[in-house]
Amino acid sequence: MIHIVAFLTDNIIINKMTSLLIMPFEGRGVMDISDLYKLFEDGRYKEVIKFFLSSFPATPEEYNLEALSFYKLGFVKEAIIVFENGLIAFPQNKDLLFNLIEILYDAKKYEDAMKYLKEAVEIEPQNYVYYDIMATILFLQGNNGKALTFAQKALKFAPSNVHDQLVDKYSHLEG
Repeated sequence: MIHIVAFLTDNIIINKMTSLLIMPFEGRGVMDISDLYKLFEDGRYKEVIKFFLSSFPATPEEYNLEALSFYKLGFVKEAIIVFENGLIAFPQNKDLLFNLIEILYDAKKYEDAMKYLKEAVEIEPQNYVYYDIMATILFLQGNNGKALTFAQKALKFAPSNVHDQLVDKYSHLEG
């Protein structure tokens, strides 16, 4: 599956999925991951995306950079597609999975988030963040009994410096 559909016309690349106008990457030469990180850190997200129009991501880090660049530009659907493609190429990659879950949760795509959360807890069964997100989604859906089960797991694995914050959060969600 191709994750970005684009065509070249008069030296301007138009991404059909997002209608994002992207000028060709000029003078790129050879770019490595540190160059891409620098572009990302400088907020030059369109340039990161431009790079991947001509160079398919080859590592989990590259998938993360491309997806997060789309996300930072407000293209949530495209970010999700890139993360999902990254997980096809690199199944069970913790970083790709974590970022995908965070974006799905933020986009209120709770059913999809829960699907990936189940996979994530199999890979990292002591990551309190996954249980916290599961508990939060279930509280929001009114499934308080099941939510409490996951809240207890989140509290069990949470570092001491966030334990009280979680207790406070759950007390507000439960009520």
